[in-house]
Amino acid sequence: MPDFSLFDLCQRLIILKLAISMLKTSLINDRSSHIRREGEKLEKLYPTSHEWKIIKEIVELLSPFESVTCLLSGATYPTIGLIYPSLCNLKEILETEFILSFETDVAENCRKAILEDLRSRWEFPQELCIKGSFLDPCFKGLDFVSQETRKEIINQLETEYEVLKNDSIPSIPVKSNLTLTTMGSFWKKKNERNVTPIKNKVQYYLNLPELPAFEEYDSFTW
Repeated sequence: MPDFSLFDLCQRLIILKLAISMLKTSLINDRSSHIRREGEKLEKLYPTSHEWKIIKEIVELLSPFESVTCLLSGATYPTIGLIYPSLCNLKEILETEFILSFETDVAENCRKAILEDLRSRWEFPQELCIKGSFLDPCFKGLDFVSQETRKEIINQLETEYEVLKNDSIPSIPVKSNLTLTTMGSFWKKKNERNVTPIKNKVQYYLNLPELPAFEEYDSFTW
């Protein structure tokens, strides 16, 4: 049996609202007393107008979470870099767009509970997720975290890169210039003059333009 979320169930109920209402009316008006009793049972279970409003507001509240769940469930693209921006976006929606959106206490209390849960779970920066976002050219600006956290993450990556680079450089014996021909020596010197080494590749990457997210660019092909 497939798993359905609360969002799926509420959304499906709204879609079937008219059909359920018509079925209820049909059962209640049937000639058979047995069928009419079934209609009466359904009428007792049928949501009130206030309950329908709650269901609609719950769907509205959970809709952004459904979108993020689908995004982070992707199997054809890396998702670790999307986690932190997505959660920050959800928190912003709960704090701003939904702040005065709901008329029912149930939906408003759900909004507050979800927001509190997000704040408590992500109170401390998740370094691995933020590093994943930095290494995605769509999010490398890290504009969803504080400047202090951003600076700390970049410093950590610079240190980690230097350690990795030093560990991976093989020791290659230097060839004597005596083995080069006259022209070979000339080309070697010319090439050395034309190549400007990049001292800090993390900063070099950071200075490149940040790419638009999702639609046009794929970080696998960047």
